[in-house]
Amino acid sequence: MMTFYETPIVCPTCKKGQNFKFIRDFYRKKDKYSLHQCPGCQVQFWFPLKSVSRKWYEEENPYQTRELFGAKIYRGYHKSFLKNHKSFSKNTKILDLGCGTGEFLAELKNRGCEVWGLDFDSKAIKIAKQRYGLENVYSLSFAEFFQKKNLPKFDIITFFEVLEHLDNPLEFIENVKKILKPGGKIVLSTPCRERMLPNLNN
Repeated sequence: MMTFYETPIVCPTCKKGQNFKFIRDFYRKKDKYSLHQCPGCQVQFWFPLKSVSRKWYEEENPYQTRELFGAKIYRGYHKSFLKNHKSFSKNTKILDLGCGTGEFLAELKNRGCEVWGLDFDSKAIKIAKQRYGLENVYSLSFAEFFQKKNLPKFDIITFFEVLEHLDNPLEFIENVKKILKPGGKIVLSTPCRERMLPNLNN
C-alpha cells in the first residue's frame, strides 16, 4: 500500500509531530484520502483533513432522517443519555451540537430543560422549529455559532457522532469549553474503529 499524499506533519488532536502509521487509502470519484494513526495519542485521522460542505449535509448525507421519523428517540446514544439522565435540575441549560431535526432536544425540553441546538443542515433546523416548536436552534457552522454574542453558559453540552467529521477537533473542544459552566458536563460519542462493518458507508 502507498499513501496518496505525503505523510502529515502534525497530529490534528495532540498537535505533535509523529512518525504516523499509514493504514489505508480511500478513493471515491475525485476525492482521495489516506488514513493515518498517531503513535502518541492513538487517534486515527484521514488526510487531508477537510470537512464536507453544508451542501453535502443538506443533499447527500447518508445519515439524513428528516421527514422519515417522528418524535420517537431512535439513536442509541440518545437513548443511553436519557437512560443515564432521568431528571434534571430546574433551568438546566443543554446545548446539542449537530442536533439534526431536534427530536432529542424536544424530549429534553419535555423534561424541563432549556434547550439549544445547532446543525449545518438548514432543512433539519426548519423541521426542529416547525415540528417540535424549538426556538434556540440555529443553522450555522460551529465557528459562526461560537462567535455569537451573549451566548449563555451551558450545564451540559452534547455532540454525538460529530467530532470525527471535523478538520479542527482540538479547536472545537476548546471553544466548547468556553461556553460550559464551571463544573458542567460534556457528553460525546464517536464511532468505534473496531465496530462491525466500519467501512459500510465507503
